[in-house]
Amino acid sequence: MKNTHFTRKKILPRGLEYKNYSLLRILNALSAVIIVLVFCFTLWFVYTYIYKTITQAQYILIQETEPGVKPINFKLYEKVNSAWEQKTTPETAGKNHDPFNETLSTSTYPL
Repeated sequence: MKNTHFTRKKILPRGLEYKNYSLLRILNALSAVIIVLVFCFTLWFVYTYIYKTITQAQYILIQETEPGVKPINFKLYEKVNSAWEQKTTPETAGKNHDPFNETLSTSTYPL
């Protein structure tokens, strides 16, 4: 008597109705992969085109209720603008001494 309990090889049925058994196993796995991919695509589609659209519509409604333009404080603007002009305006120094174009003058006082 042959001991089949500890063998690693799977015994396949030998009837004629099982001649395409390995092909059916491959098709079964392929079908499962296709179903998972369709499910993932459906989730992505719902998130991208439905959930994000609803979120953006809610954001627009929130933005419409808040004032978009704040009033300008012209006194502060003038103060900052004058300080900026004072900072960026170059100061003019006195008359510069040109060391290369110096004229020699004689002193009337004796040394």
